[in-house]
Amino acid sequence: MMHHAESASRKEPLMATLSYRYYAVTYADMLADVADTLDAQMDRLDSLNGRTGTMGNDKLNGTSGDDGLIGLAGNDSMSGGAGVDFMLGGTGDDSFWGGDQGDFLFGDSGNDKFWGQSGNDFIDGGTGNDTIFGGVGNDSLYGFYGNDRLVGEAGNDSLYGGYGNDNLLGGAGKDTLRGDFGDDTLSGGAGNDLMSGGWGHDVFVFDGGADKIIDFETGLRADGTETGAPAEAVTINIAGIDNYAELMAVADQVGKNIVFSFGGGNSLTLEGVPMGQLDASMFDFV
Repeated sequence: MMHHAESASRKEPLMATLSYRYYAVTYADMLADVADTLDAQMDRLDSLNGRTGTMGNDKLNGTSGDDGLIGLAGNDSMSGGAGVDFMLGGTGDDSFWGGDQGDFLFGDSGNDKFWGQSGNDFIDGGTGNDTIFGGVGNDSLYGFYGNDRLVGEAGNDSLYGGYGNDNLLGGAGKDTLRGDFGDDTLSGGAGNDLMSGGWGHDVFVFDGGADKIIDFETGLRADGTETGAPAEAVTINIAGIDNYAELMAVADQVGKNIVFSFGGGNSLTLEGVPMGQLDASMFDFV
């Protein structure tokens, strides 16, 4: 079931929610790198082809232009098609397909699934345990609340876990992964990636590229006293490194950083970590 919105009032819920979420993430300084893009696109809201669902399970399809789709309650399915689309799921476990250009997808509540497809997409899961695939393009994926799974896929993507125990995978490209709050797992994938676990006991996965971890916690301060927080962990998945002794054989202290040089353009940097604070319990090998 679906119908066309025939007046500006039907766009108001979408506009209000997009505006609220936009300013929330901007002022939180979590997504400053996409703030300019969002600001430039907000003017499109007045010219959207609006479609609003019902309180049931709806299927909403966009047009060849710029669409605004609102699912409301129920487990809804939304597909933007061509154009720059804005979608809001509402309550329920919703599914989103972005389409051909850079789309703006907001899950709101529920355990939602997103496929950004082509274009530089902005996707916000909202509350719930969401699954987000960026697709092709330089995407910005934000889990918000819940235990979320974010996959950047192709392109230079930015992934933000938000609140919860999240799983972040960059995919191909030069990606930025930030776990934020919770016990997160971060894997850069292929490419030269930057990873930050944020608050919580995080696990980082290295499987190639020239990656940097900018906030690895050893559980010790610079003077060697304990912080009270548990040490974090790194999983090493690279040929020829099967144990801690082999790992330390390729480790060097470079200024305040530890650099593991694996050859073939592959390296891992732990920023701000003294060599003497590492031990075997912090590493796993696959």
